[in-house]
Amino acid sequence: MATTVDQLLFAELPGVPWRDGQAKELQAVTMLQPYAYDDTAAGVPPSIRNRVHDSLKIDNLLHLCAGEQGLLYDTNPARTKGSVLFIKGAKEVLVVVPMNLLNLGSMFQTLGQNLVNNVPSWLPGPSNISVVDADNVGSIEKALLPDVRRVIQSGTFSLKDLIGLPEVDRQSEFPPEGSLCIYMRLYINPRDKPGPFPDATQADFNRNVGVYIGQTGQTAYRMRRHDGETKPNSASPHYARASKSSPEDRLAIPLQVWDDPFTPSEIIDMAEQMMILIFNSYQSFLLFFFRIVNERFLAQNQRHVYLVFEVMDDNKPHPRPWVGVPSVGPFKNFEQASSLGVRGASSGKAMTKVLEEDDNETFLAPYRDAMLIIQCLNGMNYTGPLHGHPKAVTTGSLKIKALETDHMSQNYRLVDQPRSSCPAPTMSEWEENYNLIIQEFASEATQVGLSTPPQLDDESMLCSPRDVFRAASRSGASTHPCDTCRLINMDGKLFPCERDPSDPRGCCKVCALLNRPCTYTATSDLSILVGNRNPRSNINNLFSMCPDGPFRTLYYYCALSPDDLNQVQVVPVPIEKRLGFGMEDSEESDQEEEQEQAGMEEVVGDEE
Repeated sequence: MATTVDQLLFAELPGVPWRDGQAKELQAVTMLQPYAYDDTAAGVPPSIRNRVHDSLKIDNLLHLCAGEQGLLYDTNPARTKGSVLFIKGAKEVLVVVPMNLLNLGSMFQTLGQNLVNNVPSWLPGPSNISVVDADNVGSIEKALLPDVRRVIQSGTFSLKDLIGLPEVDRQSEFPPEGSLCIYMRLYINPRDKPGPFPDATQADFNRNVGVYIGQTGQTAYRMRRHDGETKPNSASPHYARASKSSPEDRLAIPLQVWDDPFTPSEIIDMAEQMMILIFNSYQSFLLFFFRIVNERFLAQNQRHVYLVFEVMDDNKPHPRPWVGVPSVGPFKNFEQASSLGVRGASSGKAMTKVLEEDDNETFLAPYRDAMLIIQCLNGMNYTGPLHGHPKAVTTGSLKIKALETDHMSQNYRLVDQPRSSCPAPTMSEWEENYNLIIQEFASEATQVGLSTPPQLDDESMLCSPRDVFRAASRSGASTHPCDTCRLINMDGKLFPCERDPSDPRGCCKVCALLNRPCTYTATSDLSILVGNRNPRSNINNLFSMCPDGPFRTLYYYCALSPDDLNQVQVVPVPIEKRLGFGMEDSEESDQEEEQEQAGMEEVVGDEE
């Protein structure tokens, strides 16, 4: 796991082997040049000899690079050699280094000392608080699309007028990627109403017309999510109503578009409310759910809950990823989405429980959701073709702060998260993905890229008596499913592995979506390679619901077992709390707020 800020910024003096009577002081240092350290050499003190883990060595030596930061805690009497604490990943490493290779800095301070000395106890709020003025109203007016303005300016528009407005066009990218949009979802011709429904002649709205107004910074992606959620048995009255109209009678119409992704959220919210009022979309089916405003997590009765987001700085999978994604997929570096971990920490007790996202409602939704958070936290502006990713992600009036540290001077300060530009994730190429699959999964037990799938009774697929029994009991099927389709759980039923007729390489529909070849492994071997630890969906299912084997990355996977989810870890209080801002600790103010909110209900819409 990557080193976190709380590991580098010590809350207390680190535990190093002090000499008897030695002053417990450390000094910030950096390496002036590369150095290869042998922890078995004769001059290394016995307390730290042969203590460097083999995983950190190359050719039995620990390699330190120029500029690497450390803390000097001891020197020999001649001050020719110094004992230095370095951080390698999550490991603390004690090293003996010649003093002439060290650049000496300020004396070490704990995090508490540094905050008192370098960070003001009170931080003023932003000076550019958005206000509703003429400029904001002008922004809302300019964002109104010309065709929409023409229809609504008289105030006497009809359903027929709205049906004629331009719809979201994903092929021509209307609205353009990276823009902010207020849109309308219009549902007409419900199937449960008897007789013909005159949508072309009806002059006004009635209870047979469904209207929804929403906002988004990813129009194409948001429309895909709406379409994916539209199911007859949906718990949301919105989507249950939408399912009564056939796909051609579900219209997605952009109303307002801002090209600037940094348009203040207050302007977007105000524009959305104006459109809701204009189209009178506060209808009964849009009330969705009610909740008590002061509702708390059922799992714990704590006054505050912090969310801790951890992003691996090497873009490799987090040990406890928020969502496990396939290692090879339709975008290059697809596995980067697994570099995000999320924890929840309660301020009532210094504990956290790992949180996990398990929503695979649409094929790319887990990947895009994780990448969206990573993009937001890192302050990245995407350039070039976006392929459905937002150009930028903003947090409205909320500010993301970065803790800027100067190791050598031991100075810390909070600054606005700097924004940087980088190319948006690019689409992967077949040849590259083919080679990645070969490198990661091919073996004597696993075949890759067959033009036709093997038969159920193929010798390569029969590696145990249970394989033979399954092949004989599979009525109506003659070919063996690929490994990816075998892993997709459909409430205990086998997922149908069907060839994609448009794929010239003979891939199944799922692997074609992932832009990679199918792999084939005997079921008995596959269950071991994927990981068959408990729990399983049922006693007959060979595959774990929380796989831990190397083949788990063939498809989306649940990364954490129930034991992992219930694991309690002691963590430091978030740094915002230590800085003394962001939350008030007054019991009296909390009690007054709860008394005001008691019994109040808030209508919750489908917010982005």
